Amino acid sequence: MVTCLQTQLLHTPFQFRSSSSKKPTSLRCSAATSSTKKSYKITLLPGDGIGPEVVSVAKDVLLLTGSIHGIKLEFQEKLLGGAALDATGVPLPDDTLSV
Repeated sequence: MVTCLQTQLLHTPFQFRSSSSKKPTSLRCSAATSSTKKSYKITLLPGDGIGPEVVSVAKDVLLLTGSIHGIKLEFQEKLLGGAALDATGVPLPDDTLSV
């Protein structure tokens, strides 16, 4: 069973003093059923500059967002840059290009 929260927010980031009307904004959420669930395969390329620590946090954010919206995400990690050079002798291995 899926539970959804519906609420009314008063969104006024900036308001002139002469403006007295406030318009509420609706927030709604929807959950995908198993028959409409989307699935994506994502290749992660942690390399020079965007290292494993950044990619790891980005993956966590994507997983959380996907779970909220009923999206299944599959990840695979491939070598690139300095890590690939250390492991294979080339900065862009054929295995990475085959994806």
